[in-house]
Amino acid sequence: MCNPAVIPIITMALTAAGGVAQAQSQKAEARYDAAVAQNNAKVADNQARTELQIGNIEEEQQRRKVRQMLGAQRVALAANNVELSSGSALDLQTETAGFGEEDALTIRANAARRAWGYQVDAGNSRAAADGAKARGNNQATATYLGTATKLAGQGYDYYKSKR
Repeated sequence: MCNPAVIPIITMALTAAGGVAQAQSQKAEARYDAAVAQNNAKVADNQARTELQIGNIEEEQQRRKVRQMLGAQRVALAANNVELSSGSALDLQTETAGFGEEDALTIRANAARRAWGYQVDAGNSRAAADGAKARGNNQATATYLGTATKLAGQGYDYYKSKR
């Protein structure tokens, strides 16, 4: 039969082991959550870069379309013997170029706004990763302290029972 004096020691050892295991589990879960959040931040960073690249391409495509449109206008005007460098013909070309540039800049601004949204998401994900790490450390610390308190209580109860 087991010595009755050993039972409180075994109980305290099991309490300590359970507390350590729980704290390690909390830290591991927090590390996992932090890793997921960091990966989400990387994805959002990539999406932001992609949006800016797409915006640059679309902006250049818009400018190319305007240059083609201006060329077609000049050909049509010249075919009708209209002076290209003055009057309504010049106004038409200037207006076409201005509207085209405005559209190109709008495309750039829209791409920048979309990229900014992804950059905000990346920052939020990094903050979530930091929060997960801190939460895991705090939970583990609380578990260690709770386990120590429980062990102290068990030790005190054992001490009292032996008096």
